[in-house]
Amino acid sequence: MKVAVRILGILLALFLLVGSIADILGLLPHSGRMPSAMFRFRLNFVPIVTGILLLVNYRKIKGSARKFIYFVTFLAVNLWYSLLEMRMVAGFFSGAKSYHVLPTALFFMAILWGTFWLALNHHFGKARRST
Repeated sequence: MKVAVRILGILLALFLLVGSIADILGLLPHSGRMPSAMFRFRLNFVPIVTGILLLVNYRKIKGSARKFIYFVTFLAVNLWYSLLEMRMVAGFFSGAKSYHVLPTALFFMAILWGTFWLALNHHFGKARRST
């Protein structure tokens, strides 16, 4: 199970990074006029950070300050995506969105929170097991 979550996390990270970089470079079409490069960068900043966080090998993070920064950033990203996913699900129940958002939202959140849980368990689970 851990390997599957980790592999899906890496695949999601690659998808987010490649898609975000392609959008910033102007390779993805937009409806209407193409937004400025700075607007596209701001729009894709969180997916890029998410991709980097998912690609980081959390087993190699040494030092309490680095762990703290990693986990706080990962928690903030997960909470931000959770808010977006809740808005998508609310849009489904209000009739504004298709039923396709439910499995997509659940799958996306399962990967993010599962990877976060694996990292937490790796770093803080040892202390509980050794006592």
